[in-house]
Amino acid sequence: MTYFIKRAIRQSAFRPHIFHILQVFAFAIMLGSITAIGTAHATDDNIHQKHRKMAIYQELDTMDRAQGADKTQIFVLNKISELLGSTATAKDGDDLRAIFTWLQDWHDMNRHPLYGLVLSEHFLTMLQSDLAIHDLQHEELVKKMLQNYFLAFVIIREEMAHCAHPTQESAAGNSFVAFLLRYKLYKTLFNTLDDTQKRLIYNYVKKHTQKLHDRPRTDKYCIKPGEEAAEFLPQDDWEKKRADLFQELKEAMGQ
Repeated sequence: MTYFIKRAIRQSAFRPHIFHILQVFAFAIMLGSITAIGTAHATDDNIHQKHRKMAIYQELDTMDRAQGADKTQIFVLNKISELLGSTATAKDGDDLRAIFTWLQDWHDMNRHPLYGLVLSEHFLTMLQSDLAIHDLQHEELVKKMLQNYFLAFVIIREEMAHCAHPTQESAAGNSFVAFLLRYKLYKTLFNTLDDTQKRLIYNYVKKHTQKLHDRPRTDKYCIKPGEEAAEFLPQDDWEKKRADLFQELKEAMGQ
């Protein structure tokens, strides 16, 4: 499996500008996060709890609430570039790992799915790089990449489907068009996995989609130009659309 995944990833020539900076993001994991693969789960939890108490983690929380995901993700990418500068210190390494923990927490903390898409692109960039990654690390990165992409993908499609007006569904997708167009690539990579691995990723997406079922709705994507209030489908209609969208994904994932 590893051989075919590596080959498929290397054959992808996609390099959008918004993700150029993610070339350096790969090294944030190399500073410590990726080496945690295979360590005791309790130890990993303790490390993540330490990161969640750090000032940069709290700063991102505050910015996300006040300014939203679009501005926060740009700040995150710029901050990573700054922390990986030539004068980087040990504290900078801790801050990088705290940022990475913050991104990984996106669904548990009910943050915007945009962060899951940014994270999946980060993993893809790392897999496309020339860094030495052994097979177990490679498989873990592939799994995390696909888990984050498909979970964010289905949640964003649900958000778009929530709008009362079909034209607004397209408007809602403007912020995510680059990510949604990535579906073909991620689905191609998913298809290289064996049935057990596919099932594990599907179950992950199903579990977390259910956990996020009652999340607060995102009003701004359904506000018509010139108006202040969003218009949504009736709840029953939206639930039917959500079920249809997930069934479509389930079939696409061969489940």
